[in-house]
Amino acid sequence: MKTDFRSIIVRVPNWIGDVVMATPVLEDLRTSFPQAELTVMCLSSVAPLLEHDPAIDKLFHFSPIKGFFRRISARNVVEELRRGHYDLGLLLTTSFSSAWYFWQGHVHNRVGFKHEGRGILLNRKVPFPSNRERQHRVLTYKTLLQLLGVPISTTHPRLILTKEEIQNAWRFVGRFNVTQEQKIIGINPSASTTSKRYLSNRFREIAQRLVETDSSFVVLFFGAASHKDLVNEICKELPSRVLNLAGQTNLRELMSLIKICSLFLSNDSGPMHIADSLGIPLLALFGATDPAVTGPYRQNREVIQKETGCAPCWKEECVIDSLCMKRISTDEVVEILLKKMAKLV
Repeated sequence: MKTDFRSIIVRVPNWIGDVVMATPVLEDLRTSFPQAELTVMCLSSVAPLLEHDPAIDKLFHFSPIKGFFRRISARNVVEELRRGHYDLGLLLTTSFSSAWYFWQGHVHNRVGFKHEGRGILLNRKVPFPSNRERQHRVLTYKTLLQLLGVPISTTHPRLILTKEEIQNAWRFVGRFNVTQEQKIIGINPSASTTSKRYLSNRFREIAQRLVETDSSFVVLFFGAASHKDLVNEICKELPSRVLNLAGQTNLRELMSLIKICSLFLSNDSGPMHIADSLGIPLLALFGATDPAVTGPYRQNREVIQKETGCAPCWKEECVIDSLCMKRISTDEVVEILLKKMAKLV
């Protein structure tokens, strides 16, 4: 395969955490092919994550449409791909449809993992690594680059924020009388599946104990609009230094608010990866999933996961009463968080 590419397009995954874990691939491509124009194709819902990334020349984002207008939407995506005249297309997604779009869009040198019978649509089919179920997803994504002569690098996930966005984050919390002299602890109690969520009443107890321990502590609870009821229930009747921001931020605002946190507590989730990529000290609580695969890449030791004999099971719902999460005590979590805060002083 030639390597003097002029126009490269990368289809990144659809979930927030997976997009964050894909960013090292973008940085490695920019380093290896500095003269090429690099376009990233993604869903509109996750596109804000990649704004201001110096590796990217263009963001091509779209919203999937169901029903009557689905064919029109698909045709528009294909036409946009054809206008790009891409001579390399890298698929970090594993779906048949993503390969079909590249094939229909006349993307040359279509590279991706062999999966779901889509091999016929790819010019270069890469088998999944034999240790895929045990190695970090960042490394799995990077294996696709080896076909292009790009060795596995030490680059890690990154997200870019502007100084203005960080200043706006302080203005945002300033509306709740939070000052820069205080210490902000962010908590994300939500996750994409119920099996990945720590117990709500324990998040509530942790927040209560934190603000009672130190009068300078402020706790920010985050969550998407879809998890607003969950966070509302957790925050009910908690002290005023516990703020409920669920459903009140867009993705860029979420990133900037996480950036001003001194510490971040989270389930295995997109916000966990955001905090890790921004270099915010964190503690991640794992149950059904494997931190060796989807854990924080930079801070891979900052994880609690208990031996249960069944975890990680990768199931979306637990059938044995969330034993893996129940074995994580609030005492252990609070103790670790307070030790981390003491080191930050």
